[in-house]
Amino acid sequence: MHSPRPLFGFDFVLFAGREQKPHVERASDKLAHVILGNAEYFLPKKGAVQVTLFNPSETVVKMFVLNYDLSTMPPMCHTFMRQKIYYLPVCSPEDSPGSQKWLRFIIHLKFASSKTGKIFLYKDFKMVVLNKSNDDAASEFNQEPRELRSFVSNPTFSSF
Repeated sequence: MHSPRPLFGFDFVLFAGREQKPHVERASDKLAHVILGNAEYFLPKKGAVQVTLFNPSETVVKMFVLNYDLSTMPPMCHTFMRQKIYYLPVCSPEDSPGSQKWLRFIIHLKFASSKTGKIFLYKDFKMVVLNKSNDDAASEFNQEPRELRSFVSNPTFSSF
């Protein structure tokens, strides 16, 4: 299903700590907030969600694809899924990276189930695009070969 939705975009600057000055050496990062409102975007219990972020000239900025399996989700429950995409050295371990300096994109989706057990996207979702050039990052860190790598997280406590 293809359904364009308006988004609310915000510029922001990340602070390194309470008493340090903000990092302003690059253009501001972007937060996109898409409000679904009362729209019901029903999904199969298992599948993939694709979210594509376009710029104002209608070219693709980022395409997120999240595989999910909510087949065990009981009726009237909520959960979320978060995908973080890092620009990591090719030789780095497969587990989640320890440093936020490699972070490039984040998407946070909320899911809910109805009384009848149907799964749907819930209320809104958010995306963060950190304005870091891949080439700049590679030159900054010794020219090691790098790749975009995705990590998906769900609640660590009971899934639902």
